[in-house]
Amino acid sequence: MPRVTFSGLHTNPSTNKLVTVDNDHHKLHDGDAFSAHYNQQVTDTNDRSVIAFTTPAKTEIHMVIQATCTAASDLFILEGATGTTAGATDLTVFNRDRNSSTTSLLTSIDSTLGSVSYYSLTTDTAITGGTAIYQEHIGAGQQGKAVHGASRGTIEWILKKSTVYDIELKANDANTNDQLIEISWYETINLEGGR
Repeated sequence: MPRVTFSGLHTNPSTNKLVTVDNDHHKLHDGDAFSAHYNQQVTDTNDRSVIAFTTPAKTEIHMVIQATCTAASDLFILEGATGTTAGATDLTVFNRDRNSSTTSLLTSIDSTLGSVSYYSLTTDTAITGGTAIYQEHIGAGQQGKAVHGASRGTIEWILKKSTVYDIELKANDANTNDQLIEISWYETINLEGGR
């Protein structure tokens, strides 16, 4: 079988098959994919672990949320929440391409560009409200559906622009509960202009 060459397209030299990469993998290689996580131990009913941030005005945020807990908890995505800077602490956001210097366009509750905030069980009352656009019960020692092998298309959220989000795990009982929230996202330039 003769090797086929397309201008600008690459084929695998041993199989002569076209090599492609899906969009989220492409965003990783472009340095536009990011991650942050927060974990804490809670010990009372309704204790919350919270990651909060504001989305940019001109960039789409494509996010996947993963959560685990050692005692029963509910995972919520709250859109349009209100957070105060007094209770918020900035979390480090990592570019998933460790060779890239690109900074995320998410902002923390105190308006730090390239950062997100967390609220601990002692400050979780400093973020309130919002519309629950997603809720999932996660049993003791379980993982949320995002880590159960679901395809990205069924678990990815394209977040509303210029909006505060509250991603939280809320304990269902008073058992000792190690909670972990990890958010992973890529950022897409708005075709109408601007990153």
